[in-house]
Amino acid sequence: MLHIIFLQNIFFLGYNPDMIHILCLNPTIDRMYYIDSFLPGFQYHGNQGESYPGGKGMNILRVLSEFVSPLSFYAFTAGGNGEIIKREAERLKALSVFIEVQGETRTTINIMDKKMGRETEIKEKGPFVSQDEALYLYSILEERIKENDIVMLSGSLPEGMDKDAYLKISRIADKKGASVLLDTGGSLLKSSLPGKYYLIKPNENEIREFFDDYSSPLSLLSRKLQEKGAENVRVTRGGEGAYFVGREREYEIRVPKINVVSTIGSGDSTLAGFAYGLYCSLPLIDTLSLALSFGSSNALHREVGRVEKEEIEEIRRKIEIKEAGTHAF
Repeated sequence: MLHIIFLQNIFFLGYNPDMIHILCLNPTIDRMYYIDSFLPGFQYHGNQGESYPGGKGMNILRVLSEFVSPLSFYAFTAGGNGEIIKREAERLKALSVFIEVQGETRTTINIMDKKMGRETEIKEKGPFVSQDEALYLYSILEERIKENDIVMLSGSLPEGMDKDAYLKISRIADKKGASVLLDTGGSLLKSSLPGKYYLIKPNENEIREFFDDYSSPLSLLSRKLQEKGAENVRVTRGGEGAYFVGREREYEIRVPKINVVSTIGSGDSTLAGFAYGLYCSLPLIDTLSLALSFGSSNALHREVGRVEKEEIEEIRRKIEIKEAGTHAF
């Protein structure tokens, strides 16, 4: 059965007794360069680039701040770049906790090849976080997370933090009765399991790499991830949409074709949309369509973490969600 989802009047900026906690433990200053045709080994002149505070958690904060207030934001910060992160969170009116560490908040270089549509990233490691500083973060989360809150864990960890830091935080949240959304991959995802997560959001490459399985249906791989502690799994597939596996049902989600400007931050925007649907207690199918609409709206802009309400509603009218069985997809 095919569902075409369209909700009206879902956007509001107001107070909800539940809090969304956004963790951006390894923030960055993103430096974007747009090159007509990028090849290694050549010099490129005349492109001044664009800089903005980044990291997956910061992108999520930027999106959600348009719809929810207040939000809780947590970051390790260092040096002059760390001050830029602080000012951006202040501009977005977040209830922020910054733990100042030694060194310098990292920089990420993004090169967009406009001709080929390819993105190249160069990522610094970032500052070192001591065990005492990590323990201080855990103690703050123990104090601030409450029942029915939403905790968002995404991106990389700074040097020095234990690789199972997300697992430790998920246990704090679970003990408090909060829902945890996890978006990370590779060895960090392995170190975060087995845990208890309301949602794990890998992309197709990440989940196949995780299981070293490049042929099995996504439904099978998602069920295997559920066995490791994910209540729900949503596998994003770029312009092809997503595949969702819940406790009882599976859904195939198709998104309309759009004129993509940049996909940077679209995964983060998708997770923000899912969190917003959960925050508003929307039905699952409506939350799924909202999430993919957020991601598509972001892809229409050069600015990372920018979504427009009118675009979201227009895209949501065209999203197709159908219930799937255990067939290959």
